[in-house]
Amino acid sequence: MSFGMMEALLSFFRRQVGLRTDAADAAGSLHAKVGYIGNKVSDVPGDVWGYTTRCLSGVTAGGTVRLSSMSEVGGYNGNWAKQVMVNVEGRIRVSVEGRGASVMLRFYLNSTQFSEEWMLSDWKVFSKDLYVKKGDSIWVAITCGDDWPGYLRNFMVSWVYSPSPFMGYVMRDQ
Repeated sequence: MSFGMMEALLSFFRRQVGLRTDAADAAGSLHAKVGYIGNKVSDVPGDVWGYTTRCLSGVTAGGTVRLSSMSEVGGYNGNWAKQVMVNVEGRIRVSVEGRGASVMLRFYLNSTQFSEEWMLSDWKVFSKDLYVKKGDSIWVAITCGDDWPGYLRNFMVSWVYSPSPFMGYVMRDQ
């Protein structure tokens, strides 16, 4: 390969890659295209990735499962729990299936109990809607003794994204 051929190849690559200072352009050099894509990504509402910092949207409780732990845990003599951390702000729905005669199921938000339910010998779905902020920890727990086992499964956290801010929630409808 001659020196002239190397210069020609190097010149070709420089034209294709471009300079870091190239203006963002979908039809331009590689650097220009990357700049163009970067601008388009920053135009996407932040809550597409579970964040609500770029726009005034939020989340509300809904049927779309976003986090789940489907395996079954439980038995005699112990504390059994399932826990998740959320990275959204708004109202979400927490549900879990539980069973165990004379066993209490407790829902917690950041280590503070907000609800408790008596479980039955047959599987039953327990569901709660609650308001959360980014980084909140939600968990459900049971404590079982020698005489009565308890079990948890299908722990799910659900929400849907809202394109506009919320002004309020229905608190009671009966």
